[in-house]
Amino acid sequence: MSRGIAELGIYPAVDPLDSNSRILDPYVVGEEHYNVARSIQKILQVIIWLL
Repeated sequence: MSRGIAELGIYPAVDPLDSNSRILDPYVVGEEHYNVARSIQKILQVIIWLL
């Protein structure tokens, strides 16, 4: 949970770049889903860096 996000009134106050799910594992969600999720995290990091 992120206090900064909660202070903005955004719920759930989860920072997707700073949080990791134990369930996001290729053996649990499948290789394709895992790879897509990680790719999206990398894309979001680039977007935030550009801002």
